[in-house]
Amino acid sequence: MNKLTFLKPFIFCALFTGAQQVVAIESPTMFVEKVFADLVAQLDELQRSPSVNEVETLFTRTLGPHIDYPGLARWTLREHWKNSSEDQRTAFLSALEKHVMKTYASALTFDKSIRLNLDDDIKPGKRLIQVTGQLEGVGNGSTNVLFRLVGTDGSWQIFDVGIHGISIAKTLRADIAAIAGTGGIDAATSALESGSLQLLSQR
Repeated sequence: MNKLTFLKPFIFCALFTGAQQVVAIESPTMFVEKVFADLVAQLDELQRSPSVNEVETLFTRTLGPHIDYPGLARWTLREHWKNSSEDQRTAFLSALEKHVMKTYASALTFDKSIRLNLDDDIKPGKRLIQVTGQLEGVGNGSTNVLFRLVGTDGSWQIFDVGIHGISIAKTLRADIAAIAGTGGIDAATSALESGSLQLLSQR
């Protein structure tokens, strides 16, 4: 097991976010470790408990560029993405990024130390690499976590994370499919922009 201990109460949020670029030979496990190390370094600079808006801004600036938003958008919208214009895609991607950042920021609910134990074994798939592990908090027991990574341009990016048995990507896809099925990509974009979709912490 690879063990990382973090004393900041905000680390849970990192599970739903992207990371620094890595070379192709770097293992997926090392990549996930760097995600946490980078987030800790950024949060330490705040020197205090940040507000939701501050965390959202930090994630957007530091980690947002390293999430596989295009891949997530294509997978989420399916035929609606293929049949959309460039302007429609750009608008959807912008709304998607903001929604994902709000989802991550809303997950900052821990006020105790959290330890991440990553399993040594990884599971290769047709497109995604899967890294599993456990989150352990003082007095909170442990929670299984799952990271789905995709190799892009010689680096890894986070496509999905599962925690408490919930896949962020699959949940988003289900929500968007119901909307896009009747109103297309424009309706899905409007739903993301309006904030009408429930965040993970609200479910």
